[in-house]
Amino acid sequence: QGNVAFRVMAKSKYDYFTDKRDGKIYKIVTIGNQVWMAQNMNYFIDDKKSCNCYDKKDLNCEIYGRLYAFKVLKDVCPDGWHVPGKEEFETLLKNYPNAGKAYLELLSSGSSGFNSLNGGFIDDDRESGGLEDHANYWSSTAINEGTAWRLLVGGRRRNAVMDNAHQVYSYSVRCVKN
Repeated sequence: QGNVAFRVMAKSKYDYFTDKRDGKIYKIVTIGNQVWMAQNMNYFIDDKKSCNCYDKKDLNCEIYGRLYAFKVLKDVCPDGWHVPGKEEFETLLKNYPNAGKAYLELLSSGSSGFNSLNGGFIDDDRESGGLEDHANYWSSTAINEGTAWRLLVGGRRRNAVMDNAHQVYSYSVRCVKN
């Protein structure tokens, strides 16, 4: 009888990292034995053709992060982090039994903590597309002078797969810890 008081403390799946270059704070999550940023990069690079907000709206950068052309990838991630190569994305995907399950787990509603947001892309004519439909994440692995690997999450098939893309397009970037 009487009142009983107790406190429940939940452990978040996220830790946090502060980018010393601009002071932005990013969620980070461990998936398998990799540590990933759980948000799209939003680091400004002064190159209007290579670093933009979807539809040129600042609010889209705040929500979805910036979209980057392949040529500036070396400048996107902070010290101690890097743009993942094709093999690192493939390691991420191997945590799930198939592309459909990976899609569900990598979304913001999934349990992985990757928190993929369908931030779209900017094409070679500088037109924005794909917002809320799919996410494209650059890999640092080039295929040839004009194409590189990307992780595609979403789209018509609702899966997560590696695909090739034109390097002049602008996509989201997730960083993985060195």
